[in-house]
Amino acid sequence: KRSKDENSPTHKMCEEELKTIGRQIGIGAIKYADLSNDLVRDYVFDLNRMIAFEGNTGPYIQYACARISSLIKKGGVDRSAVLIIKEPQERALALKLLQHGDVLQESIKYLEPHRLCTWLYELTDCFSSFYQSCPVLKLEDEKIKQSRLRLADLTRRVIVDGLDLLGIESPEQM
Repeated sequence: KRSKDENSPTHKMCEEELKTIGRQIGIGAIKYADLSNDLVRDYVFDLNRMIAFEGNTGPYIQYACARISSLIKKGGVDRSAVLIIKEPQERALALKLLQHGDVLQESIKYLEPHRLCTWLYELTDCFSSFYQSCPVLKLEDEKIKQSRLRLADLTRRVIVDGLDLLGIESPEQM
């Protein structure tokens, strides 16, 4: 449906590209729903919840990743830019990113992929708060703009890595 909207990033995509993205989202939604469930809790198969673009779902995280990719493409990131952390949302996002290694170790140590899923959802939420509160592309201060683009790029790379570990693809556009 979104591909028919002229403002959608998928508007001019061919049918094959749309099918590929649809497959990535559909399979990712089911995998994420399976892996995000704690083993000691009852499993409830709810397709409508699995494919939702809100809440702790695969499509929500995939969509956030695609939005970050679009932001980076528009802004161009300097990966050597110095991170300037001034705003509370920047700090919260940076601190969340610093948890990455510990979360991976815990998930592997206890064989509990739901820990990684929960953390990826929290990271995505943290990025959304950052993006809503801290302008990026409209900034005139190039150092802060590049710092925020770099923070966004780091977030995208960590989300892609996390989804990849879960066997879930990260479409660049949705």
